[in-house]
Parts: sequence; C-alpha cells; structure tokens
Amino acid sequence: MVAAHGSGPGSEANLRTDRLAALAAAKTVAGAASAAFHLGDPPFARVLDELDCQEVVVVPLMTSRVYYCDEVLPRELEANRSFARTQVRITDPVGVDPGMVGIVTSRARALCDRHGFDRPRIVIVGHGTLRSDTSRAATEELARRIGESGEWPAQPYFLDEEPRFDTVQADHPDMDLIVVPFFIGSGTHVQRDIRERLGIACEDGGSGSAGRRIVVDRPVGEDPAIEDLIVSLAARD
Repeated sequence: MVAAHGSGPGSEANLRTDRLAALAAAKTVAGAASAAFHLGDPPFARVLDELDCQEVVVVPLMTSRVYYCDEVLPRELEANRSFARTQVRITDPVGVDPGMVGIVTSRARALCDRHGFDRPRIVIVGHGTLRSDTSRAATEELARRIGESGEWPAQPYFLDEEPRFDTVQADHPDMDLIVVPFFIGSGTHVQRDIRERLGIACEDGGSGSAGRRIVVDRPVGEDPAIEDLIVSLAARD
C-alpha cells in the first residue's frame, strides 16, 4: 500500500499516487498494490477494511519521518475495524531511503549535460517547520550524502526555517545552481513558492545575477525511479 498525504479526491496528486501503486503492483511478487491517503479516498482509516488480505506492507510516499508518517498514519490505520486481524508493516518513508541519493544525482547529471554546467552547486530545498526538531533531518542527510560523493557541492535550504531559501542567491552569487525540490509532488511550494523566491517563472530554469544560471528541477517524488524505490522498500524484511 502506497500511503500519501494527498490533496483530495480526484486531485492530480492523488491520481498520480494511484498510478504509482499500479506501476509498483506490476513489479511485486504479490502482484497487488493500492493507494491510501490522509486527504483522499480511500482514507488511511478505512483502507484496510476495503482490502481482502491478511498482510499489508505500507510504504509512506513522504519525504521525512515526522508527524504524518510517524503519528497520523499509524493512528489512522489502527482505526480500521480489521486492523487487529491484519499483519501491517510500515516501511521507512521514501525520502529517507539511501536510494534517494541515486535519484537526485542521476537527475543532476542529466541537467548538467543539458545546460552545459561544469560544477554547479546542488541546492536541496525542503519545507522545514519550527513545530518539529526532526523534520529537517532528511533534507540535511540527502544534501550531506550528495556532497560526500565529491561530484558536486550540495547544501540544504528550507522554506520555513533556517537556512532560508530566500538567501540562496546571495549566499552563492558566483555559482550555477541546480535547485532540487525535496517534495513528493508539484504543489504550491514547487510551482509557486520556490520560483517566486528565485524570481524564476519558467518551468525548468532561469538566469541569476552576474551571468550565472539557475535551474529548478522537478520535485523528487515525480522521478520515474520512485516506483522502483517503493518496490524495493516493500520487499525488505
């Protein structure tokens, strides 16, 4: 079961999660997969009652292990009438899996080739929140692992906590930047907030000051390799 926050029934985010579950199903031994949502249908609190199975592996389609993953998802799954007679295992969220490094680095190489970058700085943009001390951890870890690879320098920034993404151009005035939105889908933060703070309106890039270039990638959750990451997480003991 692919568990996502969702944006409401019929939304593009929910439809895409349904498609991801179907793609993952074709690659699993069980041959069956479904989606469930905090905001959508079926909801976490009813999905187990709609499934005819005794064992369910839940893969959170989320970037970090915080409120929705560690509190809301388990609590709402337990609200299912069939929870007590169903063996439920919740995996790590996709965002904290080491395979996420490969997804981002593969995209960065493709963007370097496309735009003729030599050695840009990779900027991982997470949401962040002052309501949690741990929400930033996955963003920081992803940037650290990419930086340690030695291929590019990498740094985390956040929309709602320090270091704030608003300062990224001033912090790196002479470097080309590849901005990686560490989000599952192309919601308001990706489509509007990140680009507005950069002054970039086009879909995949724009120009910064002093002739340097800035490219904004699609969110990590929209990379096709996510389906393989879901299958890998589900298959682990």
